[in-house]
Amino acid sequence: MTRRPSTARPALRDRLVPETTRTLVSTVVALVTGPVVVLLAEGPLGLDDRTVPVAAGLLVWVVLAGLSCTLTCVAFAGRRGPELERALLRAHPDGRGRVRTLLLGGGSTAWSVQFAVMALIVGFALAQGVAWAAAPALTVLGVAVIVVSWVAVLVSHTVHYARRDVAAGDGLGFAFPGEGPRAYADYVYLAAGVSTTFSTADVTVLDSVTRRMVTTHAVVAFAFNAVIVALVVVVLVNA
Repeated sequence: MTRRPSTARPALRDRLVPETTRTLVSTVVALVTGPVVVLLAEGPLGLDDRTVPVAAGLLVWVVLAGLSCTLTCVAFAGRRGPELERALLRAHPDGRGRVRTLLLGGGSTAWSVQFAVMALIVGFALAQGVAWAAAPALTVLGVAVIVVSWVAVLVSHTVHYARRDVAAGDGLGFAFPGEGPRAYADYVYLAAGVSTTFSTADVTVLDSVTRRMVTTHAVVAFAFNAVIVALVVVVLVNA
């Protein structure tokens, strides 16, 4: 009697590589966790029938963005060279994007814009002292939405830059100083630089398509750093 060759199950991080998997897991967990937690903690948080839906919506957004960022980092952190390239190709296979794009948000750039718009709306509501924002729990959730959305923009563009660099090939994309295979951490460094200083630091942009990506990221980051952060400061000062 012959034994069948055992097939090793893929590690958790490998199963989290496809963007659809990470998005669906984050969405389902957020939609279940947010309303349940708010309903259970309605009394201690000082919420009423008018503010419960708002709190649930804000918590859903925080869980969705935070879990999505966490799963993305678990899937890609530590990868470099050919291993990172294979993971990026699995995350976004060619020719399978239209329906998923419509259902799941439009990819990394569209996600980042949505996060920025949501954070801007919440920050403006907090700064203007909108009635529903009067509860301390909602103020905390509003600030959490802004912080988590900023991180989500950074993480989404990290993957976006890595995908572009792999797809562009030699002589295009980005040129990093030093030798050795590109690592996921290199693209985190690049995205963090654009998010905080609106520049690519010592990384060179080699073509116009990549330059447009960096420009979009810089504009979104400016919205956070110049507008939303100012609104948060107003909220904290008024408090």
